Amino acid sequence: MASSLWLLDRIAQLSGRENLAGAAVLDMGCGNKFTQTILRENIAIGSYTGIDVYRDLIEYLQSSVDDPRLEYQHVDIHNAMYNTEGKPLSELTGLNVPDAHFDIVCLFSVFTHLAPHDYPAMLKLLRPYIKPMVYWYSACSSMKWRPMARGILRAFTIS
Repeated sequence: MASSLWLLDRIAQLSGRENLAGAAVLDMGCGNKFTQTILRENIAIGSYTGIDVYRDLIEYLQSSVDDPRLEYQHVDIHNAMYNTEGKPLSELTGLNVPDAHFDIVCLFSVFTHLAPHDYPAMLKLLRPYIKPMVYWYSACSSMKWRPMARGILRAFTIS
């Protein structure tokens, strides 16, 4: 939990915020780490939308988390570990969230779980849901990516 607490604090800092109060956060490949931290540490956050390919986890979060700031969505994208029967990413045409809604987008260890040809499809999928000025956070920590990115946390603005 200490690492997710640090990440949430770092995301706020890199976004020029004191905290995440008022920020709409999209966490693609959410898992449950940020949810646990937000709830246990009473983290100020405007809204948090967690999206994941692991249906059992999303169904558990949807039925167990009773906080109006937090919502969860399953996407039926193929993943060799968590959703072997899912559709190719390129076939997904959208998410069930409002367009141009998010101030902050997080994708931690998402690209390391995608085939290289799916990188543009993921970016294209997410583009309609982010505000014109968005902070985007991504990290890679897989062994095969270490020569390129050793757990790097980068922030950049898409305009």
